Amino acid sequence: MVHISALALGALALSLAVAAPIEEVARHEEHYDMVTRYTTMSTTICPSSHASSAAIGPAVSQAGSANGTAIAQSSPATRSAVSQAASASGTAIAQSSTATRSAVSQAATASGTAVAQSSTSTRSAVSQAASASGTAVAQSSAATRSAVSQAATANGTAIAQSSTATRSAVSQAASASGTAVAQSSAATRSAASQAATANGTAVTQAAMATGSALNRPIKNIQPGVRPYFLVNNMTDSPLKRKLQSCSEMPFSTTDFTVSHRGAALQFPEHTVEGRAAAARQGAGIIECDITFTKDQELVCRHSQCDLHTSTNILLIPELAAKCNQTFVPAANGKPASAQCCTSDITLAEFKTLCGKQDGFNASATNVQDYQNGTPNWRTDLYSTCGTVTSHKDYIQEINRFGLSYTPETKAPLVQMPFQGNFTQDMYVQKAVNEYKEAGIHPSRVWFQSFLLRDVLYWIKNEPEFAKQAMYLDDRVETDAGYKAAVAAMQDIANQGVKLIAPAFPYLLAVDNSTKKIVPSDYAIAAQKAGLKFITWSFERSGPLAKVAKAKDYYYSTILDVIKTDGQMYEVLDVLAQQVKIVGFFSDWPATITYYANCMGLKGGFADADRN
Repeated sequence: MVHISALALGALALSLAVAAPIEEVARHEEHYDMVTRYTTMSTTICPSSHASSAAIGPAVSQAGSANGTAIAQSSPATRSAVSQAASASGTAIAQSSTATRSAVSQAATASGTAVAQSSTSTRSAVSQAASASGTAVAQSSAATRSAVSQAATANGTAIAQSSTATRSAVSQAASASGTAVAQSSAATRSAASQAATANGTAVTQAAMATGSALNRPIKNIQPGVRPYFLVNNMTDSPLKRKLQSCSEMPFSTTDFTVSHRGAALQFPEHTVEGRAAAARQGAGIIECDITFTKDQELVCRHSQCDLHTSTNILLIPELAAKCNQTFVPAANGKPASAQCCTSDITLAEFKTLCGKQDGFNASATNVQDYQNGTPNWRTDLYSTCGTVTSHKDYIQEINRFGLSYTPETKAPLVQMPFQGNFTQDMYVQKAVNEYKEAGIHPSRVWFQSFLLRDVLYWIKNEPEFAKQAMYLDDRVETDAGYKAAVAAMQDIANQGVKLIAPAFPYLLAVDNSTKKIVPSDYAIAAQKAGLKFITWSFERSGPLAKVAKAKDYYYSTILDVIKTDGQMYEVLDVLAQQVKIVGFFSDWPATITYYANCMGLKGGFADADRN
């Protein structure tokens, strides 16, 4: 969500001189994200396959492949059909039985052909599957309810189907070389799931009148060592003992954890690698800040003009030459500078870039040195060549994880309409359209913007997507703006906004009599107006022992009581239990995931005390 600035912020005096140490606080572009950056030279970083249940007949379908193995099972209360399919180089067997009628289907393949047959005393369903290079199709019908699953191929395609009298759910999977589609219908509702592949990854999509449930292939959620470090660093308290009691529990994905730009504490932001790390750490919602290219394609990048600090564009002469401002070395007391925007290059050119940790060396006299600038509390260990993507790529990527999205539309940094015809409304609508085209249910998309006009556009033109759109409130950045925001909270709610999202310090205050962290006047006013909260961003400040001296933005309202890293969980606890946030953006999702699992928080609107 940042844009590198050379402005002095607050009480921080910026001193820039070639070969002399520099410490700079960068203001988050629209989020006003102020991060202290350090380098040894002068640096700155600026639901459903709802296996539908009916009173008399739930059906569950499961499909999986391992070189062509598929298993599908379905059972109703009074009759059951069990189908199993397994393949080892292309053999499938499907079996189904009921209490009063039974049908047995068997299929054997040699070189990848499967036939499943099933009969009942009064009706029959026949399923056939044949494969030459990995495609299987299964169809089933019955007067009231039936479940048939079949199909396995030499290279691995599986289909499972099931239906019930009142609802149906279909799940499907596609393999490395093929696509499988399973279809099912019921008398009153139906759900269709479609699968497509990308290098052998199966995607499951389901939409029903009541919502959607997704297959999440990452089962082994890993919080890593950092949450344990933070808990051990806490002073003794009931909260610490509660968190310690969860140390050996299994962890699961939660929508309370919102991935901020991936896992930017250690991975280059807005990259495939960073988002994969976030998914493994249990983030249920993963972010893509949306900007656009010269050919008006949408891509994931925090700022429209941060390529010079977050990618290697300056090291590619033919692309560096296209930058809005080419590299200027540090000289005569002036810092090194450059500006490269996504709108300077095409999508094809953008995809040739490598993502790196966001930062630059203000004292650099050459392009290579300018690439340095990672704060010493982050790392370049994974900053080898992060894979940057289009917004469409991101949609497919997160869908394969079975997770949810939070795309942010930005305030433009170029004159709009861009190229004379691309307006802000066109940009905002294009973002929505790409989810529609991909078949993504609106309940999985959490749009966000600092521009209230964008949020109001969704409310008027895309009401389903607007139900959980966030207004990123930056009015609070000044004392006058904060007071005005508190006073106008009901007006924001009256316009149809349901989620408000300021930076987390503005939801907190210090009770001077007890020196404890408590909800702020802003948080109380928003609660009274019926607004819900998502906030940002955890794990962007480095060691907390240094935040007071650095006048860190993210702890600015509670600096007087912040001394140790363990207090991060004290801050999070107030936000979760008293402010009642429904989600929290974090540069290291595991920190939030540990707490949310320990406290049983599902996130989003799934928790009874905050839906």
